[in-house]
Amino acid sequence: MKIQKLIYLSMFIGLLSCEQNEVNPIDEPNDEPVNQLNISNDHLSLDGSTLYLFAKDFAGESLCEDGCAEKWPPVFADQVSEFELNDGLEAENFGIVTRPDGSNQLTYYDFPLYKFVDDFQGTDIKPGTELGEGIGGVFFVAKPYTVFLAQGELEGEFARKFLIDFKTGKTLYFFNIDNPLNSNCENGGCFAAWPPYYKENITAPSILKTSDFESFKRDGDDKLLQSALLEHPLYYFAQDGKRGDTKGHNFNGGTWIVADVVDVPPFQ
Repeated sequence: MKIQKLIYLSMFIGLLSCEQNEVNPIDEPNDEPVNQLNISNDHLSLDGSTLYLFAKDFAGESLCEDGCAEKWPPVFADQVSEFELNDGLEAENFGIVTRPDGSNQLTYYDFPLYKFVDDFQGTDIKPGTELGEGIGGVFFVAKPYTVFLAQGELEGEFARKFLIDFKTGKTLYFFNIDNPLNSNCENGGCFAAWPPYYKENITAPSILKTSDFESFKRDGDDKLLQSALLEHPLYYFAQDGKRGDTKGHNFNGGTWIVADVVDVPPFQ
């Protein structure tokens, strides 16, 4: 797998800043199609076609191949020749991942991007159509989330669906001895190993309720704010060095587990 930052956007913006009276010495018509990537109203699209993210791609590689790729065509990097970015988003949010067949797929915060064939009628695109939203509980409209879903088999277990921080791809965890909206991970060693996760405003995929997220002030000396899902405090694990790592799952005899959104553990 190879991931690299996309530089085409900055080059394109640089061209726009050129003086309008600058003349191309070869004045020939350009019949090349312009494929415009646009983000507006928290919605990522390419030439009007909605783009999607796949929860199984949480480690940064595309796992949508063969029949999946026929239903969810990858957005190839060479399909994008022009960008229009709104809402303060920057070129550094985009990149390229090399697919198993050697082709280059465009990524957004390291998530490979896809279209959905049912958003099309023949060769016509219905602008803004989102028929792929939430399909299988794993495909979601591409937009700047706060938290996102990851789905994958953890070592020695069945497939789980759990929370990750969208922008970093870092896995989020529950501490099984916590109380509702109260962290029991307060001492220096625990705090350093399991930093509390906090975001002021949570935006999540549509199968999650925003109202299920809230924040609270920790009781320890740090007095920091911490986010929670269904009153379960959320944490990072310091030993997770890269996106997709789940080294904290079943840590300390299962006291720590990934923040599973399907099988949320009861409070003890």
